Amino acid sequence: MLSSSIRNTTANAASRLSSITSQVRNSSTITMKEAIVSAGPSVKIIDSPVPKPNADQVVTKVIFSGSNPKDWKISSPTLLTSNAGTTNKLTGSVQT
Repeated sequence: MLSSSIRNTTANAASRLSSITSQVRNSSTITMKEAIVSAGPSVKIIDSPVPKPNADQVVTKVIFSGSNPKDWKISSPTLLTSNAGTTNKLTGSVQT
């Protein structure tokens, strides 16, 4: 049996997803939210166009994402951009 907290979180996520899906269907330009992460941590959320994949790529619609605390503490720009040892988590679906 799911706790009421989990049920509420799931219901809220489903509501947000439904709202976003509706906005995308009604928009001529499809955009997404993009998190620009810098050392500090510093995070900037911007609207970006959804990328068009090449023949050997896919676009993944991310529903939930997260990072481990050690990944937020990386201060080296080289490590931050190389994904060396990062363990970001996400769940979503491949878009067709």
